[in-house]
Amino acid sequence: MNTKVDSSNNANDWGYGYNAWGQMTCAKAASTTCTSGATRTVPTYDALDRVVSSTYNGTTTTNSFRGRSETLTRQAISGSTTTAYDFAADGTPIAEKGTTTNPFFYLRDPHGDVVGSVTTAASNQSTRSFDPYGKVLATTQVSGSEPVLGYQGDPTDPVTKLVDMGTRYYMPTTDRFMNRDSVAGDPTAPMSMNRYAYANMSPLTMFDPTGKAGCEIGLPPFMGPDDTELPEIDGVEI
Repeated sequence: MNTKVDSSNNANDWGYGYNAWGQMTCAKAASTTCTSGATRTVPTYDALDRVVSSTYNGTTTTNSFRGRSETLTRQAISGSTTTAYDFAADGTPIAEKGTTTNPFFYLRDPHGDVVGSVTTAASNQSTRSFDPYGKVLATTQVSGSEPVLGYQGDPTDPVTKLVDMGTRYYMPTTDRFMNRDSVAGDPTAPMSMNRYAYANMSPLTMFDPTGKAGCEIGLPPFMGPDDTELPEIDGVEI
């Protein structure tokens, strides 16, 4: 395991671990290593590099998928408490519900960011705003806890603030992914050649539903009709 540390060992720094394939295997605050301890984030991946589970301090979150892209179900389990997240067939997040709480429904902007939530009685539960690259600018919490789903509708780790975009983690504070893209990019679209950049560095008109390549807002996620072949995006076959 390779470990990368932001700078010195203090409360504002993070240590990250990576495996031989470049996948992030752990993240821990105020540490020069993240190889042990409960207060670290530990993801696991499937054969398509998608995060299938993530554990932090006794809470394990699991994902299941249809085909090659969309998250169909998501659960966070801590002791006897389970929070379930509901998604539409195309991967659009709809609502979440805890073991002892009423469900609430997501409000999204054109980029897909979860900018608010309402209860079944249509009363406000929370509001939130983001800058184009996903940094949270303001939040208003009326009741309950802040929604886990955030920037472009993807899960955000409440501790590390990393956004799980399917095959890679993204850090809004640096506008960069945490590991190198497996897609090389298209020489005719120079911004796509930067394997750490988000959505060809065009967050106002593009998003990244899989963590592999930018997609124009309004287009469907990258999945062929028979789940066997994905389309080309900016000349790059995903």
